[in-house]
Amino acid sequence: MLLLLLCAMIFASEDASDAAEHARKTQELNQLADRFRAETGFTGDVGHSTRTMRLHTYRGNFSDIPFTTEADTIAFRQACERIVEKILPYSPANRSQLSKSRITKQWGGYTTDYYQQVGGYRVEGAGFIMITYEEGRKRFSIGDNTVELPEGDVRVIITREDAVEIYGKIVDDELQRRYSNFMPDFSIKYYNINKYKQDLKLIYRLCWVGGLSRRLVIDVNTGEIYVNEASIINDLTVNVKGSAYPDHNLEESVYELTDTKVVAKCDGNPGVVFYTDSMGNANISGEEIEDVRACLESSFVTVYDGSIEDTLATQISKYLDDPLSPTIIFDRQDYVGNPSNQYYHANKFIGWASERMFAYPIALPMIAVITGYHFPKGAGSLENNI
Repeated sequence: MLLLLLCAMIFASEDASDAAEHARKTQELNQLADRFRAETGFTGDVGHSTRTMRLHTYRGNFSDIPFTTEADTIAFRQACERIVEKILPYSPANRSQLSKSRITKQWGGYTTDYYQQVGGYRVEGAGFIMITYEEGRKRFSIGDNTVELPEGDVRVIITREDAVEIYGKIVDDELQRRYSNFMPDFSIKYYNINKYKQDLKLIYRLCWVGGLSRRLVIDVNTGEIYVNEASIINDLTVNVKGSAYPDHNLEESVYELTDTKVVAKCDGNPGVVFYTDSMGNANISGEEIEDVRACLESSFVTVYDGSIEDTLATQISKYLDDPLSPTIIFDRQDYVGNPSNQYYHANKFIGWASERMFAYPIALPMIAVITGYHFPKGAGSLENNI
């Protein structure tokens, strides 16, 4: 009994100490929020985190930044530029790290992102400021999800081929054995190496992030493996996007890929097929979901990569590399020939043709697009890539 009482006293004192520390941190952050309001003329709610000890969300208005939903995108961009300048003193990012994305209008309001990058590399699962004007509440909603990134010259010693070789040495991948065209996919990102250590400070390092049935995080300079985990997730909604030049102008946009094939291994069953809806979302159900990839394939269009000489063209697909940020984006820089743009216009053609046919559009033939294709040697001027 005495031992039980002693244990209870120890745990109670620890809980009280934790509560006192949390209360101290909260008070400190509330004072920081009050200082932000006083210095910026902000009126509204300010959210913060006791783990990062900084401000993260702002919902309200600034006294010197008037805005209404009747304003155009130019006025919204001007307002966003001023908002960014106001929150940067309270943010770990600096202005040179931020690049602005396009403005979208949805639900009667405007939205844009400022994404964070150093040396051309972005942050895994973080690294952005999102600014939205909510028409219904007539206020700005701002989320600062930027992080502290190392400054200085960016060096990459471990190549992509090195990362694939490291993966092959430590992972006996069944998918790679069974399907010769299944290769580990890696991309360089800033990654929080303490992601699964909640009691430690967030530290971001430049890493190769990716894999196949397993997900590895490999330091681009030392080759150290920070994460080696199964690519298993539960019920998931994946959003699929692609870049294109709509209306044949030179302004690139990112759009939602509708009626687009998404493949996953669900509860041990490989190759389960889903299709995205009108918002570009595919709802995947299962207790264990692995190997999620989107394909540039719709009901009538399939895009293939023919950029590698001496091999058959393979269907273009891209794996989901972060279950916490379930978005797959086909960017024009990923492949030769901007296949996402070709996919966009091929599907637009199908829509145009089906509207002019009396029969159900199933009568239309399948369209196969081969991008970046090498013509056979001796084909004269056609020998170069498309």
